[in-house]
Amino acid sequence: MPEKLRALWNLKRGEAVWVIGAGGKTSTLNQLAREFSYHQVVYTATTAFLRPYQLPHRVVTTPSKKSLYNELSAYRNRRGEREVLVVASEKIDYYRQKEGKTKFKGLPPDWLDYAGQRFSDLIFLIEADGAANHSCKVPADWEPALPEKPEVLLLVQGFSNFGSRVHKGNFHRSSIVMEENSDTCYLNQELFLRLFTDIDWYGSCLNSSERSYFLLTQVSYNRKDLVRTILAPLLQDFAWKREKTWPEVKGITVINYRKVLKWLYHIEFRKDGRQCWKINHSYRPKLIPGSY
Repeated sequence: MPEKLRALWNLKRGEAVWVIGAGGKTSTLNQLAREFSYHQVVYTATTAFLRPYQLPHRVVTTPSKKSLYNELSAYRNRRGEREVLVVASEKIDYYRQKEGKTKFKGLPPDWLDYAGQRFSDLIFLIEADGAANHSCKVPADWEPALPEKPEVLLLVQGFSNFGSRVHKGNFHRSSIVMEENSDTCYLNQELFLRLFTDIDWYGSCLNSSERSYFLLTQVSYNRKDLVRTILAPLLQDFAWKREKTWPEVKGITVINYRKVLKWLYHIEFRKDGRQCWKINHSYRPKLIPGSY
């Protein structure tokens, strides 16, 4: 049986997992909630977020730090329940985009950071960035909404629009990218690598985290050029930059969210500088990159 995502990323109770970027943040959080058996899991955000209807859950609103701690204390004492606690500051009444959907306002990052340190028997799953359902994103100056030193950081970018022209319909904050390119801009290899490592975009977040992982999502099994076009140069870049520039980045995970969540392979960066490949043989053995 293939390893779970929580095992690939060495996630344990007592940690706060902050997810940023685009292209599968909610799917990642939902999967992690399942892998923790919906037990002692706190699901929230530092931005506006949708109620997670796919999970057994209970929503509470906590407009103050004191009420947040009271709710977390009560939830921690119900140890036998398989129910995710969804925490928000308030319900957004004006949200009417889709019938049956409910949207909430998240909590300040410092509240959640301190709560994660205080409640060591809970696992905190936190969406700290918004992408308006786009597969890729670069952050604005005020994004993402993170504490000073996030414990575990997952940076997600989707691969579904690779090779397409960048525009506001497929790329969140596309105007930031287009400002640098007066001509037509494409989501090519160079731009995709920058989505993960550009210091003016998410690179500064990587430097502040305790440990980080890259997630390359929306990868279907027939995209066999993935290693050549994205992973190979990204790994090559890390070979000489990781020790000084991104020592907190511990690995890259390639995932398919098309129908059923499956991870294809995972690359771990070891302390000795080597790369350890983990292959999900139950998915598509033909995807094994023979050159690695």
